[in-house]
Amino acid sequence: MTGRRSLVLAFFTGVGGLGSESVHLKLLDQTVGAAPTTSVLVVALFIAGVGVGAWLSRSVRAPFAVEVLLAIYYALLALSLPRVLGINASVLGALAPALGPTTSATLLGSVYVLPPAVLLGITFPMVAESSGNPARAYGWQSFGALTGLLLVDAVVFPTSGLTSCLLMLAGAHVASTMLLWPVRYTAVRSSWGEVPLRLLSVGIATGGLQAAWLVLARRLFKPFYFLTPVLLATFLVGLFLGSVLWLRLRWSFERSIRAVCVGASISVSAAAALFLLEPPASVMSMTVQLVLVVAPTAIPIGALWPAFVGAERRPRRALGAAVLALSLGNAAGLLFTAFFLLTYTNELVAIMLLLTLLAAIAFAGERRSTTITAALGIVVVVAVFCSEEVMLRRVNKGQSIESIDASFRRFGEVTGVFRYRAPRARADTTSPVFARRLHQNGYSPVVLDHNMEGVISIVGASYAKRFGRALVLGAGSGRSAGVASMIFDEVDLVDVGETSSGLLRFLRDDNFDVLARQGVRLHRCDAILAPRFLPSGYDIIIMTVDPAFVASAAKLYTVESLAAFKSLLAADGVLIFWSDGLLTLEANQVLVNTAAEVFAHQRSYSVLPVQKAASPWDYFLVANSSDELKFRPDRSAIQRVPRDRFMNAVLELDESEQVTPLKLHATKATHRFDNPSWSVLVSGYRYALSRD
Repeated sequence: MTGRRSLVLAFFTGVGGLGSESVHLKLLDQTVGAAPTTSVLVVALFIAGVGVGAWLSRSVRAPFAVEVLLAIYYALLALSLPRVLGINASVLGALAPALGPTTSATLLGSVYVLPPAVLLGITFPMVAESSGNPARAYGWQSFGALTGLLLVDAVVFPTSGLTSCLLMLAGAHVASTMLLWPVRYTAVRSSWGEVPLRLLSVGIATGGLQAAWLVLARRLFKPFYFLTPVLLATFLVGLFLGSVLWLRLRWSFERSIRAVCVGASISVSAAAALFLLEPPASVMSMTVQLVLVVAPTAIPIGALWPAFVGAERRPRRALGAAVLALSLGNAAGLLFTAFFLLTYTNELVAIMLLLTLLAAIAFAGERRSTTITAALGIVVVVAVFCSEEVMLRRVNKGQSIESIDASFRRFGEVTGVFRYRAPRARADTTSPVFARRLHQNGYSPVVLDHNMEGVISIVGASYAKRFGRALVLGAGSGRSAGVASMIFDEVDLVDVGETSSGLLRFLRDDNFDVLARQGVRLHRCDAILAPRFLPSGYDIIIMTVDPAFVASAAKLYTVESLAAFKSLLAADGVLIFWSDGLLTLEANQVLVNTAAEVFAHQRSYSVLPVQKAASPWDYFLVANSSDELKFRPDRSAIQRVPRDRFMNAVLELDESEQVTPLKLHATKATHRFDNPSWSVLVSGYRYALSRD
């Protein structure tokens, strides 16, 4: 195989290999959910599987057969995705009673990603060997991965959905098959002793760095649709530029590690500085800041593997061993960082600890290690200075934080309840008033001292026919579930957060001690799994997850997901969800249209009286049912809710004043699994900026 042909092949293996990680993340999100433990474990398995495939490449004679299998796998998955989702439902329904929904989802997600991951790792060592220049082949594969990522996240997924993404991957593997068709290799033997342990230890540090940066970026820029693609793209650009830089400079492996230490120290210092500045005012500003902050880390990481394997021809058993070491290290670093470091330290300190590990590897036995350790120590001081309070100031724009009442960390999740000095009118000369906010995982803080949250349960109950069973999707402070527990006999509360239990107990005075109330059950899993393990027959489903708060929540508002939730309702049951005017008018109209396609009857209830609201779509609720909706707020069960805990205007519950036919936008579009609404996906960032 010619060198030029090998580089083209490296590009396509990048599109179908590393570039497929974004597709696999979306596939997991849509099928088994986004629980933190599931995401971390399954992604780590994917990375490790690629390394195992690289190790096995030495035993493969006809790599085109591997590419054929991958093309068939993705094509079949794309063409049978609805049926696959049906099988998921059966498997999860069978496993969940014994193992729980999250463990069951983790096992099922592993089945999705591990076999293709092993196959994905097989081809690259052969390509790198044939190219005669492994470093250049690595750069071209990184460029292919970047191309695949941009195509998926910016073009294919938001316009055509997951099925088209899978078909695109199938096409990339068809192209690889055509390039590999006449090529045959000789099988070789080797031992596990050839796995370079030093590269394994470097992989642990760099894998942990990437995990910590993902969580840190969510704190800096809010976790919306653009964030993860921009972060992954920045790392892939860094891998490409790092390989190009190394081909020019030919640094030693040790010097490349030192470059990572220096670059990451610059990145951490820049991130610490960003916490003291105002959040960016646009998506473009966010992108520029994120690229400038992460690039000093990503570029030197891109030089590590080329520096280790060199630019001369190397046998594929050595190349495969290097990929295996780096992949296993990355997987181990990801797990160690997510399950330990990010639970007991903040993100900046975790990064500095990982850099200290890299420095120890690079400078072991050298006097210069003292110098680098001292330099890193200075940046650790900067990291410690950026405490939780400093981080919260960034998302609590313009307000002075008085105290942090509680803080919870687990698997990279960060939840905090804090007090801040509430803004006062200029003429107000009274004593300062302190209000409370709830901050979760980088999202805009939610004010706790208002009466808005529980309103959805009161209004929903006014439309419900009976008060037997309720399902609440999304916990937050727990107030909506707490109100529902005062009205309905049984309440199932579903929340994906690992910190939800501790938070709900801490806020017991706000949520009527919901976890201690009889008939309340908390299920810690992704809400998309609810139809797959909960029994049907609910009188009401209350969706408190804001549809545009984060892109992954938008999956709950597709036609397919709403139809699945409908199957959980009794024949005359009600499904109700929030929407508001801080989203775009088009996005709101899409949500209304989507629910109207699934349910025969729909009412839009304005939380603010229509004649007093700035516009009729300010903070409104959408109630849906297969049966006619009748508003009956005077029943005794609803009257049990304390009147002094909620907005007077809402407690009047005058439907004639607060229900209006909404015409938000002219669009007739809906939000579907394979035809997602771009407006719904991207409204989240605008929402957060407006809300702040």
